[in-house]
Amino acid sequence: MPNLKVTVSDFNEALNALNEKLQKKDKIIVIKAIGGYAMMRAGLRDTEESAGFSEDIDSIAEPFSDEVIMLIEEVGEELNLLPDWLNTDPIDLPEVDEVKNQLTWIEDEDYSNIRLYIADTRSLILLKTRAIEGSGLVPRKTDKNDLIKLLKYIGVTDTKMLSNDERTKIIMNYPRCYEYLKERGVW
Repeated sequence: MPNLKVTVSDFNEALNALNEKLQKKDKIIVIKAIGGYAMMRAGLRDTEESAGFSEDIDSIAEPFSDEVIMLIEEVGEELNLLPDWLNTDPIDLPEVDEVKNQLTWIEDEDYSNIRLYIADTRSLILLKTRAIEGSGLVPRKTDKNDLIKLLKYIGVTDTKMLSNDERTKIIMNYPRCYEYLKERGVW
């Protein structure tokens, strides 16, 4: 069974392995990482007891070619990860599509054949807000927890503070998310 609790160091190993395969094929790919991997890279999924984890790297860059998908699957098999440990599925989500042009990125230049961009804190706040707003009957607990961690990280600890910070005032445009935070009180 594939490892579903992949740490940042596991993903670094996978990205290095993929980079080597891409070099051999003379291919370059773009990854625009969001979600759990971006949260881990910001240090916001770790706890004192354990390193944070995710099962995959969600990317909102263009979908990969069939040849690149095969290389990703090879790395997954070699390192006991999911076959789609690196995927572009989120690009098709309405909540991502709605905000993707508002996102900003931190570039990781550690790879020769991978252009890796990681969503910055403001972008993660927007993505988590939109995920909570657009979820079904019950927002995912992970999205709610991640949003609280992001807000604490930037020093925003209650709804009164949202309008005072350029990174968070957008939340007030999303009533479902805003109500969740209001009901939560101080965090």
